[in-house]
Amino acid sequence: MNHPLLYNAFCEDDVVSGDRHITFDDKGVLCMTVVDPVTRKLLIPLNHVYPTRAQQRTTIPSLCQLFLNGRCRQGAQCHQVHASPDMVTVLRSQVETLPRCCALHGDRDYVGVMDDPIVGVACSCSCGGCGL
Repeated sequence: MNHPLLYNAFCEDDVVSGDRHITFDDKGVLCMTVVDPVTRKLLIPLNHVYPTRAQQRTTIPSLCQLFLNGRCRQGAQCHQVHASPDMVTVLRSQVETLPRCCALHGDRDYVGVMDDPIVGVACSCSCGGCGL
């Protein structure tokens, strides 16, 4: 990967000015929100994002799956986000380990496991409203 990193092209003013896909994560790191077909959404630190046309979009851009597999030929002209494959792998593994909650708290059961008595996924909070 010989793309220059995007991090220096953004600053806190981008977040303040209303750039919808640039935000801070819970650790205060400046990140880009991207659509990821594996996890639905990822916050990728800007120091792991490469410049493409995706940064010019007004809507939340998607993650380039071809780039992650080393096959994108568009380079900086790509309309999707190019991010470090290693960082995407780390972020995806973190999402997979997050506790699942329940419909009472607004979580959607996309794969039908929350009400499955065999799987036994229950609300991870201690509110008492979920039966825990």
